[in-house]
Amino acid sequence: MKNNKELTHEGVVSKKDGRDAWVKIIAKSACAGCHAKGACSVADVEEKIVHVRNAPSDTKVGDSVILVANKKQEKLALFLGYVLPLCIIILSLILLRYMNVSDTVSAIIALTILIPYYSVLFLFKKRIADKLEFSIRKI
Repeated sequence: MKNNKELTHEGVVSKKDGRDAWVKIIAKSACAGCHAKGACSVADVEEKIVHVRNAPSDTKVGDSVILVANKKQEKLALFLGYVLPLCIIILSLILLRYMNVSDTVSAIIALTILIPYYSVLFLFKKRIADKLEFSIRKI
């Protein structure tokens, strides 16, 4: 039974090391399940590996599992990955436009500002990963 407070995805355990497990999932774009995907070049299917700490001890390689994250974690990931960078770009464009900087230079600066932002995210990826923890349930 699906819980509205959880984000779930089916996968297969590809590696197990003590209490850590790596789950292989197939990430599909919205159009990957479309009946016309053969005629379209946009269809996108990508295999991803997700690290799960504190996996159940009876989990074995090859087990079909459900990868679970709560909605609060999903919202944090979306905020850090998309919403905050978009706000940074828009704010920098508004400020640069207010300072009468040309559109081209404003766009270049606004995009360049994201380099330090994502660098800081990279530096804090361990801390962020601690907040974005996944769990698994056997199917």
